[in-house]
Amino acid sequence: MRPAAALAVVVLCASPALAAPEGKSRYVGGEVPDAGALEGVVTYAGQAPARAPQPVPAPLQAACGKQFMTEELVVDPATKGLANAVVFIDRIAKGKRGAALVVLDQKGCAFIPHVTVGPLDAKYEFRNSDTTAHNVHLTAIRNDPFNVQLAPGACKKDWAPRAAEPMS
Repeated sequence: MRPAAALAVVVLCASPALAAPEGKSRYVGGEVPDAGALEGVVTYAGQAPARAPQPVPAPLQAACGKQFMTEELVVDPATKGLANAVVFIDRIAKGKRGAALVVLDQKGCAFIPHVTVGPLDAKYEFRNSDTTAHNVHLTAIRNDPFNVQLAPGACKKDWAPRAAEPMS
């Protein structure tokens, strides 16, 4: 079988200093008329390892192609920009509200996007747009884990976290 694609889903909460009991967030989301913006790039120091194509087992090649590239460490060779990085800003009590719906879709036998974050009160939707079945396996610390198979073609699994997960 093809190695399972690594996927990170991070349910954000306020910092531990602002965290409420049971992982609930005290962060208040809403309109921020005078809000600023924070932009940047996370870069990789040193020589990034080469990403080598991995073979796809023959029974999955019709849906997934003959090979795939792992998403574990993706570095732009020109800029050293690191893909799939998450930056957490500590001690923010209120600000702009996050997305109400966070979607992760299996396309070409990989989750798109590979890494995502969202607020605790968002609805998370795992989809399968491929022509083959896929498993969605969530391992969590503060939420119940699940491992479900999604049938081919736009099948989906909804998930609503009850507690924020720590970032590591």
